[in-house]
Amino acid sequence: MSDRPLKSTITGELVPLSDDEFAAWTADPPPLPVPASVRLLPFLREAAQRGLITAEDALAAARTGTVPAGFEPFLAKLPADQAFEARLAWAAMVDVERANPLLAVVAAQSGIADATLDELFRAAGAPQGE
Repeated sequence: MSDRPLKSTITGELVPLSDDEFAAWTADPPPLPVPASVRLLPFLREAAQRGLITAEDALAAARTGTVPAGFEPFLAKLPADQAFEARLAWAAMVDVERANPLLAVVAAQSGIADATLDELFRAAGAPQGE
């Protein structure tokens, strides 16, 4: 008898799983989908825990809506009106959109991979018991 798990046939006979069935049965589950947006607080928590922003930046952003200091060099490169709009949007932010252009620019220029942001959003979107 095989060491593989058994399945029942239509007749009730138990037979080992086929190679494809066994591979599917033992495979890692696919990753959860990436949320289109997450609440700001879990986003800041995850970003700080992953070292993408400092804990102090996360606290300031949560308390006052301040753009994390690590984002400022990128805002400084923008025309004044665009930088103002980005700061204003951040200050009023309740949810962080995965497709947020500021986030995309900061990530790209900081060398943060899309996969890293996806994992951050998955973790921030997971239930926290809050």
